[in-house]
Amino acid sequence: MKLQHIFEVENTCPCDQNRSATRLYLVLILFTCLPLIGTTVRAAETGEFLEPLLAHSVLILMSPAQNMEAAGTGFYCTTTQRIFLVTAKHVLFGKDPASTNLIAREATLISYGKGTNSELKATNVVALDELWRRGAIRPSMTNDVAVIALGERGPGPAPSWVRYESGVTNRTPNLPIFGFDIEEMTVRFGEIRAGSEAYIVGFPRSLGQAKLSPSSVDPDRPLFRRGIIAGKNPKSFNLVVDAPVYQGNSGGPLILNLHAPGGVEVLRIAGVVTKFVGFERVLTDNRDQGLVVEIVNSGYAIAVPMDPVLDLLW
Repeated sequence: MKLQHIFEVENTCPCDQNRSATRLYLVLILFTCLPLIGTTVRAAETGEFLEPLLAHSVLILMSPAQNMEAAGTGFYCTTTQRIFLVTAKHVLFGKDPASTNLIAREATLISYGKGTNSELKATNVVALDELWRRGAIRPSMTNDVAVIALGERGPGPAPSWVRYESGVTNRTPNLPIFGFDIEEMTVRFGEIRAGSEAYIVGFPRSLGQAKLSPSSVDPDRPLFRRGIIAGKNPKSFNLVVDAPVYQGNSGGPLILNLHAPGGVEVLRIAGVVTKFVGFERVLTDNRDQGLVVEIVNSGYAIAVPMDPVLDLLW
């Protein structure tokens, strides 16, 4: 599994090599606990290699964030030349699938990584309205996914400098963005098999709120869920995942764990989490007469495969 390190040097161009090198050296020291990861990992080391993926999962806080619905999850992806944020379309445009109106003019992107002695928190602020006007935000017309172009990568292998799009402000210029290599780390719908082991990464901010005293879950930190690909729905072009998700998980990555011969595991990005599967629960009285019908979480989740995301990027 190839994890690209995209080191951000604000207001930098190729001619600023000395200054870039100095900053790059400092960042490399800070992120010694986030090494490059090989194409495959041994089964016994899955947890060790999954944890760095938390740095790819991004908390999206829509401004003004008046409630939990004004937040979601996304993840950074890279190509050879650019870096993107991938998320669910409804995180940016609301529940109406036909909407082309952003629900907020600005969003704050927060991701976490481990430094040598402490945790590091990377923050970027995105002027969504400006990027939307310039065509830097691409929503799918048929699937609940969207991508945002954040910047342009410098030439050569990662780490390298990033020239941000106008409207993207890096609040932590000496910290890197860690992105999934979209060209090497994704699988398409036709390659995915039911029963495969999978992980969901995201920010289920509806869990562990302050009213549940004492709060046991930090709503602003990413969490893993483990499950399997329960099934595929070719009609709706969705993946059904046997893992519960909650409000705030929308837009997070679905990571497939492929078991290769010899006990080797290969991690790939299989899709974008979009919603939970609900079922009707009827509350009745002692005469077995229905009183209230409510929709509750079944424990299954829906993810859009990466095919439409790749179409948007290309």
